[in-house]
Order: sequence, then C-alpha cells, then structure tokens
Amino acid sequence: MDKEWSEKNKVFQKLISKEATFKDGIKMLLELRASVFEQITQIVNGYPEKAFYEMPFAGAGGYHSKTLAYSIWHIFRIEDIVCHTLILQDKQILERGNWQKKTGADIITTGNELAGQKIAEFSQKLDVKSLYEYAKAVMDSTNEFLQSVDYSMLKNKFIEEDRNRVAECGGVSTDENAVWLIDYWCGKDVKSLLKMPFSRHWIMHVEAMRRIKNELCKRSRKGVDPIAYCGFSCNHCFLSQWCGSCRTEYNTCSFATCSPDGICPNTKCCKENGFDGCWECPEIESCTKGFYTPECDGANAAKAQALYIRKYGKKEFLKLQERLHAKYEFSKTQEILGQDIFEGLKILEEN
Repeated sequence: MDKEWSEKNKVFQKLISKEATFKDGIKMLLELRASVFEQITQIVNGYPEKAFYEMPFAGAGGYHSKTLAYSIWHIFRIEDIVCHTLILQDKQILERGNWQKKTGADIITTGNELAGQKIAEFSQKLDVKSLYEYAKAVMDSTNEFLQSVDYSMLKNKFIEEDRNRVAECGGVSTDENAVWLIDYWCGKDVKSLLKMPFSRHWIMHVEAMRRIKNELCKRSRKGVDPIAYCGFSCNHCFLSQWCGSCRTEYNTCSFATCSPDGICPNTKCCKENGFDGCWECPEIESCTKGFYTPECDGANAAKAQALYIRKYGKKEFLKLQERLHAKYEFSKTQEILGQDIFEGLKILEEN
C-alpha cells in the first residue's frame, strides 16, 4: 500500500474512534480521498482511450486483473449505492444525472458479476470522460455527506428494510460473485462503512490501477527509442513507471500532461521540424519551450544532455547514463549537473 495513503488511512481510523478527535479524522479522510482521486485524474487525463479497456494482467488473481475503466466504475458504483441507497436513503447520483446513458454503460450494477473478456467488453463501451465526471460527482456528494456526519451516527446499524432497499435498487447483481455485497454492507455500522468502502476500497483499486498503467507503459516502450526528444533518458527517468515515453501514445511526462493538447512542446516542435530530438535544433541554447522553460529547474540539465547527444551520439549518451547512476545517487539529473548548461555538459564529459 502507498506509504502516504497507508499512514493517512491509519491516522483517520484512529481519530474517528474518539469524539474529541472525530472531526479531525473526517478532515484526514477527505485529504486521503483527494490524494487518491488525484491519481485517477492523472490517469484519465494522461492515457489513450485503449488503455482503459486493455487487460495486461488478464487471468491473474487480484484487482489488477481488471481494467482501468472497470476499476473506476466499480469504485464509484459501490460508493454511490452505499452512500445514497443504504445510508442516506435518497436517489443515487447515477439516477440524478442520467449517468448510465452518458457513460454508455449497459449495466447499473457494481460489476462484481463480470469476469474476463466481459470486463474488457464492458470497459470498451464506456465513455471515459463521462465516467470520470460521474466518479467526481459521486465523490463530491459523498464528501458532502462526510462533512455532515456526526460522531453519534457512527454506531448506526441497518435493518432488514435497509437490506431490501439495496437489493431492490438494481445496483447489485444476484450473481453469487456480487450478491454477498448486500450482507457485507448491511452487516456493518456507519463507522465501518467510512473505513470500507469510503477509504480502503479506493486505495486497493487505485493501487491496482497504478499497476495496470505501469505495465501498459512498460509494454509501450518496448523496442522504442529510449531517449526523449528533449534529451532525457526514459530508462533512467524517475517517472519511468508513470510515462510511456514521448515517442509513444502513452506520453504522460510533466509537460505533456500540463499542455492543453496533451503533447509536450518539445515533442511537438521536433515532429513539426522533422528532428529526431532537440539536439538537432540550431536554436537549442536559447530555446524556452517545454522542458526548456526557464522556470523549470531541470531545463539546463536537459539542454546539457541534448548537447552531449549532439557531440557524442545517443549510444554513448546511454552508456554515460549507466555510469552516472552507478557513480551517483540521484533521481533528477539537475541534482548533479546543476543549473548551468555548459557546466552541466562539462560534468557529463568528465564522466
């Protein structure tokens, strides 16, 4: 489990156990949910459409055997049902916003009954952007509920009437792989539901999503030039598990994700000018595009590496990267190359 998420989850559970610290616990839970949801946001904004229905771990045991799209649907259908049908006894967000039609979903259940190819087929039908908006609407609604929860409500339990209401809403399949959810939820009190599914359930599935996207990125880079257009080595980048390289459709480097069109300015410029990389550009020293933006603390380190490639070639550059990582302990090249282009180049040449 992600260390930061795990720690926040532990603290939140401890804090809500006492009335004096209950509100602090809710605050911690909201912070945890925001942090985990940010991962979903980055995945939705950064990866190509096909990534959401591919199953790189099909047949494996565990949540990572699903798809990215299924994971999002599953997390927030469960939360929608538990928060609104079970606890608040009002309309689900799915119904209020006509989200089934918007997302293209052919089910309204949690999806527990689906397996194998059926998960992939279901995922391919979903409109990911609408699915994300549905997820956000559910999260916002649940957060509003969490902010209104009083400590005295934590021990509230559920009765047969509640169980019947959940069974009748259609959100849980009668399949044996799904129907157990009703007994599971209704056998808990409100305090337990805050822990599962409103926190830990998120963590488990989003960590599975991380594993899925990491594998997709790894596969996308196979056989692809490992040197980014700007001069970084994708093999040695601290974002290597997150990004599939700017030479693939899994381009999720920093400047790609913050660019309106989802393409890093360095990548766009090189493609438009027919350059293999920025090292082929005669204006590299004065360039301020993408990673070369003056405000970027790694700008000059990136330029220094591009200049090294210009002088010595990409093969020698990759050998140099191996030597640097064997000699120094660093995650970002600016940590050893500094902030001056030519001083950085000199350091590279001396190694």
